Amino acid sequence: ITKVTQPHKDVDLRILICQRGHRYDPTPKDQNNRMRSFATTVVAILMAAAVASSTTAPVAELVASYSLAEIGLFFSVVYSTHGGTDLLGSSLYGVKVYKVTYSSALVGSATPGASRNQALSGLMAVPQRKSSNLMVASFIHGTTTLKAAVPSHAFDNCVSSSVVNSTSAFCIPDTSIAPGALLGAMSAASMGYVGIAPDGIGYGASSAVPSSYLVAQGYAIDTFNLHAAAVLLVPTLQQNAGVGSQIITAGYSEGGYGALAIHRESYSAEWAEADVSVIASFPSAGPYDLSQELINTVTETVETSRPSYVLYLGWAYYAKGFQIFSADYLSTIQVWFDGSYSAYQIDSGISTTFGDSFLNAFDATFLAAIRAGETTAFGTVLEENSLVEDWKPQSSMVRLCHGTADEVVPYSNAEHLLTAMPAASADISLQTYNSGDCNSHTDCAPNCLVHTLKSMWEYEGKWKGALNNDGGVATATIVAAVLGITVVLAIGFFVYRKVKGGTNYDMIA
Repeated sequence: ITKVTQPHKDVDLRILICQRGHRYDPTPKDQNNRMRSFATTVVAILMAAAVASSTTAPVAELVASYSLAEIGLFFSVVYSTHGGTDLLGSSLYGVKVYKVTYSSALVGSATPGASRNQALSGLMAVPQRKSSNLMVASFIHGTTTLKAAVPSHAFDNCVSSSVVNSTSAFCIPDTSIAPGALLGAMSAASMGYVGIAPDGIGYGASSAVPSSYLVAQGYAIDTFNLHAAAVLLVPTLQQNAGVGSQIITAGYSEGGYGALAIHRESYSAEWAEADVSVIASFPSAGPYDLSQELINTVTETVETSRPSYVLYLGWAYYAKGFQIFSADYLSTIQVWFDGSYSAYQIDSGISTTFGDSFLNAFDATFLAAIRAGETTAFGTVLEENSLVEDWKPQSSMVRLCHGTADEVVPYSNAEHLLTAMPAASADISLQTYNSGDCNSHTDCAPNCLVHTLKSMWEYEGKWKGALNNDGGVATATIVAAVLGITVVLAIGFFVYRKVKGGTNYDMIA
């Protein structure tokens, strides 16, 4: 350790050793725990040494703290500020929430091309528990065209819970911002995971660069480097705690695509050195089959309810060099996607500009080629970023969720993935919600989040380690806690939808 760390005099690594150090006394009772703790310390030190020589070390800013009692009240109090009924939830651990700024180069040479050493940001929720092998649960937010409407900004303007509940005072974040990722990460932390929610490339700290919307590699850059940041930060933020190498991913809509993209990219050569294994993904209502979605849209096989999403996809790839827009409308599209307009506002602008013919925003030659079934450079890249074929989970699982009444992302995306994967002997299943359960893309979001959280408990024994017994939470308490959390989340989302209506749908979708 001395030989590794000595050259990096600008980083004082002794604090890691002091905070994580243990007197090694390998009694039968403690040997395994202490060996894991020692190993976590060494990993954190070696990673810190690598970071010191290559890029800026990650920084964590505490934005909120919840005791065990408070986190149970959080899910109820937070929605009462929107006019809902005060609810009651229960949890296993208190939670501290941090805004994290980190580099896309933490993992090393795996980060490709222009994204090398890009400043990124995200949210990290840390359970107040002692374990040297905490598993990370990464929740990817849904589509937003607003640069600041991402997880790390949810706590920018906290409201004290004492406004609505005089018995305690804790932070109520802005739950109109990335609610699925925010509540998912915090719920996971209250269960015992380290919950992370990356802002994504093109948002938060990286707002100056183009978005990597529905670009598979971008989601891997976000999550794998935020995981690396957690490995470094958690031991310094909490005594006797450390982060393991296993990740689960989850998300809804764009987040569903991102969750599955991370899973696929974890097997690629570019990310072999990340030393991370994705053991499960919970993709919900994601546009996994980008290539087919493009064909359906351009040939008008299916009705497009949110043209802003189609143009946003085009804009993300246009920024990567694909000339697919009509020159007549390029300046208008650039304004729409400058990060200050919501998808609802952009859809309104599209309606005013194009009426029912929003495809006129695209270059006529490009559209003709797609309709004729010709091979285009853009179509080839979309095929590469489609997630339904040419890979399979290895010693891991995929648990899909989708509603049949989804009018934004067709249910056929999940069906295609489900039929393609078993041919590759994959461990995959689909939770379907029919129109009687939920009746729109937004309406099904809470159902799938609850399904994800419940599944995280159901399969924990198979994963062996996320919530290993660290001193004693009874099984009955665990069952009560997860039921309390999921019921509160479901009702809370319902209240949120009723109060907010459909005008801010890009915050949930």
